[in-house]
Amino acid sequence: MKKPSISFLALALTLTIGSFERAIAAADPARLTELNNEAVKALNSGNFDLAIQKLEEAVKMDPRYKMGRSNLGIAYNNYGLKYQNDPATAIKYFHKAVLLDPSNTTSLNNLGGIIQKMGKNPRDFATRVALGDAARKSADFAGAIVEYREALKLKDDAPEDYDRMMSMRSQP
Repeated sequence: MKKPSISFLALALTLTIGSFERAIAAADPARLTELNNEAVKALNSGNFDLAIQKLEEAVKMDPRYKMGRSNLGIAYNNYGLKYQNDPATAIKYFHKAVLLDPSNTTSLNNLGGIIQKMGKNPRDFATRVALGDAARKSADFAGAIVEYREALKLKDDAPEDYDRMMSMRSQP
């Protein structure tokens, strides 16, 4: 079996990127605004499923649509609040919210609060790494990214701790 050449792969990548850019350029700003407005109405009435559906459609049309991404983060955060008595479900929504808008302090605080409700310390490096590992193992990649990022904020200057934890993870 012949391996594809580098020039073929470069051409395929160029075509893929080009089609992605054309799709974004084709996104109708009026439609994006319409979807966002419908989502905000749904959010205000507590219909989080509809809000998320509308905002995901808008963000899919244009991944750079900042207002849509921000509002989608708010929708996920508010949906997570509905599940305060079910921390395993709530944390997934808070992870999605924080991934979309890592600077949203409300979502970050809600994530920390739900971690505390789970009986864990959200300000502990090892806890955040363990949460990231658990998220990764359950295919919650948004959660894994968020938790590893939060762990690094707590302790990004201790490679020996990180190496020790990584070696423990490889043990049965």
